[in-house]
Amino acid sequence: QFDGETADIRLAVSRDGEHFNFVFPETPLIARAKRGAWNSGYFLPADLVIDGDTAAFFYGSSAIYDDKHVPEEKWLCCAGRAVCRRDRFVCLSPRDAGRASFLMTVPLEVPAGRLALRVNAKLAEASRLRVGLTHPDIPSKHLPGFATEDCTPIVGDSLGHPVRWQRADHIPANLRHFRISLLLEGETSDALYGVTFEAPGET
Repeated sequence: QFDGETADIRLAVSRDGEHFNFVFPETPLIARAKRGAWNSGYFLPADLVIDGDTAAFFYGSSAIYDDKHVPEEKWLCCAGRAVCRRDRFVCLSPRDAGRASFLMTVPLEVPAGRLALRVNAKLAEASRLRVGLTHPDIPSKHLPGFATEDCTPIVGDSLGHPVRWQRADHIPANLRHFRISLLLEGETSDALYGVTFEAPGET
């Protein structure tokens, strides 16, 4: 975001590469530091590099000084590197501690075939996340064997927690239409980043 003198880096998404919407536009993806620091001025974004489970964002930055008498040729120009875990730009977190949080997707249609379900989440030590599958047209109706109560609790921090139920560790090949429901009993520090499908043999 450019204010006439400085610019930080913010996250925007697009489905066609031409029209973009900002994600939490009031929050910088990479924030500027206080005046005088090497990264207090104008940011120039470069490349996002994925290395295993790490995403590194490289960018250039100049410094802005409080002292207006500092010659322009003495301003700093540096290269920066911001690092985060892969696929963790945006998350959902509980609003209140000590209360169960519930999330349900819109109706989904998945390709035919045997699929596993994985959850990208970072949970506090005592937090528990359970996942269920419900009828696409009747959200309150869990599919037999795939209720949240049937799910083995998900704990800890992982980019791909496997979802397992008492009688299954995958979604049946003939099940293509459903909603995903998630029940989280945890803390406000918990973060749910995403849910993905995985075919057997994928990593």
